[in-house]
Amino acid sequence: MRITLNQEQQSALEIIKDKRHYGIFFDMGVGKTALMLSLIEYLAFDKLEISSVLIIAPASVANKLTVWQDEIQKWENFSFFDYHDLSGTRKKRMEKITGKKPSITIMSDALVNWWYEEYGNLDMFDMIIVDESSRFKSAKAKKFKRLAKMIKRPLHRVYLLSGTPVPNGWQDIWSQMFLLDKGERLGTSYWKFLDNYFLTYGYKRVLTKANKQYILQLIKDICVFASSENIKLPKLIEKKIYLEFTSDKQQLFNQFKNDYIFNYKDEEISVLSKQILINKCLQLSNGCIYNDKEGNYTVFDNSKLEWVKKYSAMHPKENILVFYSFKFDKNRLLSLNGAELINDVESKNRWNEGKIKIGVISPYSFQYGGNLQYGGYTIIWFGLLWGLENYLQSNKRIYRQGQKHDVKIMYLLTKNTWDDYVYKVVVTKEVNQKDFLDKIDIKKLGKDNDRETT
Repeated sequence: MRITLNQEQQSALEIIKDKRHYGIFFDMGVGKTALMLSLIEYLAFDKLEISSVLIIAPASVANKLTVWQDEIQKWENFSFFDYHDLSGTRKKRMEKITGKKPSITIMSDALVNWWYEEYGNLDMFDMIIVDESSRFKSAKAKKFKRLAKMIKRPLHRVYLLSGTPVPNGWQDIWSQMFLLDKGERLGTSYWKFLDNYFLTYGYKRVLTKANKQYILQLIKDICVFASSENIKLPKLIEKKIYLEFTSDKQQLFNQFKNDYIFNYKDEEISVLSKQILINKCLQLSNGCIYNDKEGNYTVFDNSKLEWVKKYSAMHPKENILVFYSFKFDKNRLLSLNGAELINDVESKNRWNEGKIKIGVISPYSFQYGGNLQYGGYTIIWFGLLWGLENYLQSNKRIYRQGQKHDVKIMYLLTKNTWDDYVYKVVVTKEVNQKDFLDKIDIKKLGKDNDRETT
């Protein structure tokens, strides 16, 4: 079966065919992988412009979940691509590099420093694709600096892919643009970029609306932005489920917040800072608390666990994906009937085949590239996390193209704790992320571009 690109993908493909350096900042689930493979097909076989492509991706995407490999094998028009992934020991990686040269090399971004120390350049490649480019958002990181040194604009076509290009704020865009244009648009210094566009209030930097618009004007010819709102997706239903402690447990919780000392079942846990206190309280909201550095924990409450158990029993036709925050959540969730851990290709496939009733999954280890839309349509957040990027990426594992059912996302929040506060912080940040993605209309791109990229 040959792949057919949707309207958003086809529009973007027509733009990037003639662009040698570009950022494809599509919302998760819009189909960046298929888009880039279509571009490779066009450039390699229609235009005869490239023969060797390097794809740099998170380890989960490059090796663990074999996202690019699966997409190549899935579609008839990509199946003739020859590829290898640079996984395994140094010896195995070296054998692959010195052996027969494939058209596509897939490498974990964790190996960028190794490659730099081993070879010092990327001259053997015609085209470089950086999947999840926000992982290079830190201008101070060694892997960003080394990748920037190895990219040569006259030699390389360079494409950045991300559904969350500014996960922590607009300051994250500088390093990604630098990989594309070596500072032509936003300057060659990250610190000057911050000084030029951001206002400083103590330790906080603020970007004004006017400067946002100005930055967007500067980079609009080198990026394409699109939201999944333009893609036909099923209905999304989000619901907060409020649970509560018994009165005696709520009293213990409140005392802990006030005194920084938790006494329960012969256990006394004391904390020294508010930051640690909040983390411990979030643990209690999920039902347990760690009592030492070895990972031992005390069970405090079963409300969330019982809710998941009851929901699964009452909805026998639904397969449920449960995101957990702490390792003790995973241990307890796996005790439920029909629960299995999703953490590798085999379990991902079992889920998509509908063979897992309760999929227990970490938003950290499975953040990128796990397409899970075929196995179910219900998500339960056992406990929320602070990171916006993890949160957005996790929900898009199911709410994406290929999903045939209305999607339900439920957040289990314990009343009178900090659960609801974390929920509000995440939602507030999400507004900023969407603002970034929505500012440029993809349909106008290509028409307004008054500057060519070489």
